Amino acid sequence: VSPLSDKIIKSNKDVIKDIATGKVESCDAYYPVLCLDGIEDYKHCASKCDKDAGEEVGVDCGRVGLITCDKDSGECPGFFQNGASLHDDYISGGVCLVLSLFLLFVCLMALVNVLQRGLAGMSTRIIYKATNVNGLIGIVIGAAITILVQSSSITTSVLTPFVGLGVIQLEQMLPLTLGANIGTTITGLLAAMVSDNVD
Repeated sequence: VSPLSDKIIKSNKDVIKDIATGKVESCDAYYPVLCLDGIEDYKHCASKCDKDAGEEVGVDCGRVGLITCDKDSGECPGFFQNGASLHDDYISGGVCLVLSLFLLFVCLMALVNVLQRGLAGMSTRIIYKATNVNGLIGIVIGAAITILVQSSSITTSVLTPFVGLGVIQLEQMLPLTLGANIGTTITGLLAAMVSDNVD
């Protein structure tokens, strides 16, 4: 997903770092966006100024706002614009949010459609019998699945469409979800035990 999304929009992580450390007070210090000679690429827009060497923004290096260019490829994303204001970047972020929610909705609808076709007949009964267990056993099953896949989001995302299709009862889903959350904490505990840093 990242290579595709970087061609559309790429966030400038330096903005939040600089605001958190107190180097700047607001995002206004990053605007308007400046690219040297009007060329939109990493070298002309997003390269850092060396203040010790006396480099000046707009003369020796460019300035980017909330949207930046990709350092590895040198290209700027589709929503990057030379001379953009903070309002322009907010609009770009909003458009990307709406597009991503629409894409998520379409993909979930397609997933439910595929599951409805794939779970016709015998497989529905098998899944129903496998999940029709006592609540405590359901919690253990949810935790075990999450420990295996290392993500409660995957466990919950896979089981939720089954509830929508009626393959799993809502009452059966609750213990599985609780078990998935417990499995996530076990994964965190395992990661913490590996770390030898006390701080």
